[in-house]
Amino acid sequence: MISNVAVVLKFLLILFAITQIQSDNLVEGPNAENQCGLSLNESELVNNGKVVKTNEWPFLVALMYVADMKFFCGGTLISRSHVLTAAHCLQDKGQETPLTPSQFVLHLGKYNLSALYEPGSITAFPEKITIHPKWNIRQVKYDSDIALIKIYGTVPLSSNIYPACLWTSELGVRNYQTGTVIGWGVTKDQLKSQHQSIPRHIELKIVTNPVCYEDEVIASLISSRTFCAKGISGGGLYMKANVKWFIKGIILSSLHTDEEICDDESYSVFTDVTKFTNWIAKEFAIETDMTCKFDLHREMYTCYPKNLVIQQPYVKVSVMKGYHSDQRNNSDVNVFFLQRQNTSYLPHGIPELFPNLRSYCAYETNLKHIQRSDFSGFQFLTGIEISESELVNIPADTFYDVPGLKYLRLVKSQIASFDVDLFINSPNLEEFYAYENQIENLDGRLFRKNFNLERIHMSENKLKYIDLDLFTHSRKLSYVNFLDNTCISEFYPKTIYFDDFKAIIASNCSM
Repeated sequence: MISNVAVVLKFLLILFAITQIQSDNLVEGPNAENQCGLSLNESELVNNGKVVKTNEWPFLVALMYVADMKFFCGGTLISRSHVLTAAHCLQDKGQETPLTPSQFVLHLGKYNLSALYEPGSITAFPEKITIHPKWNIRQVKYDSDIALIKIYGTVPLSSNIYPACLWTSELGVRNYQTGTVIGWGVTKDQLKSQHQSIPRHIELKIVTNPVCYEDEVIASLISSRTFCAKGISGGGLYMKANVKWFIKGIILSSLHTDEEICDDESYSVFTDVTKFTNWIAKEFAIETDMTCKFDLHREMYTCYPKNLVIQQPYVKVSVMKGYHSDQRNNSDVNVFFLQRQNTSYLPHGIPELFPNLRSYCAYETNLKHIQRSDFSGFQFLTGIEISESELVNIPADTFYDVPGLKYLRLVKSQIASFDVDLFINSPNLEEFYAYENQIENLDGRLFRKNFNLERIHMSENKLKYIDLDLFTHSRKLSYVNFLDNTCISEFYPKTIYFDDFKAIIASNCSM
């Protein structure tokens, strides 16, 4: 039961927030719902925790109790109406009942926690909290320590308030060995029960879980859905890619010395956001509308989206506009054809709109990311074509929910490699085209489950090594084209048929 004082305080906070929103000159850019990861006031990072500038990290959120307005946890704004935080912030280990939305508020655009009023900051109120269903308050291990907070309404965006992007598996980690921890954490000269009034940021080196398991205390906390970083804790862990900031981890715990001082020679443990993207997608979706031009394409009834702008994952098309041809409706649409659209991510909600879709095409877009949830729910999908994109990485499970896939075309992009499990759930795959990419090596296990494969076209890559086992499982294979690759371009005969090919690979493309 909330006290009368708390009720009055909350009323005053609402009045204060409304007044502040009306008085501040908040700027919202075009397609604000689909933007993320921008910071307009960045400074250089240091290794001992540097004080953050005002406006530097506009996605930081401070969670404060209504009763006494004390800070108790940090969070990350990931959309105009959602905040990502740790589950233990809302329901700690051993705490039978989680916090309710009425017990805390969210401060966005906040810089100094000790300041009552700051220009550009606002107070938002939780509408709903969702704790991951596998968060276990009775277990020592901090698995699934992640939660979402739904905000009442939507928050206005400005240089102070802007969502971070979500790190997804296709970004990988190979080229990102360090991350930036930001927040109102503690420093090594403070007791862990105290928090900084001003946020700090620090760069931490990410280490593998096997290294973490060498420490008995850390080993008792971590799971397959966590990762470790070397150094003191302080909040979320963020990485920068393609000029945008992504949240990669949520702070769980860090080791402390016997004197309760943070130990910057030990590890901090983070929930790996990458492992929970499907759950996040189910819990919230930023909604947008889409206008289709409907026409016949190769005798297939096709939706051509117009002016579709999507710059972050999990944007769901909730309203479809456009006029069908005579006696046609959404159930007649066979092809979804994105062309020359400003889409870094693919839209969600397409299977619900077009339940009989057979082919999904994306040509001449700035598409940078694809993932499993992009292709979930398509009951009859048999063909996927992505051409002239900016794709570099493709997660191993991207096509797991498309067992009927027969035709896959990933061409004229920047793809560097394929995971050996990419086609493990594609038993019906017949044709695979991946020409004009940046692929250097082909593992022999890639097509081990694709017994119906008939054609492979991978010309104009940078292939140096091709494992001959690549062809042993595909007994129906009759056509290959590997022209203009590093190891075979000058040796390859003019014929492009499979019978002439194995000896050339064995001679020129083996290790």
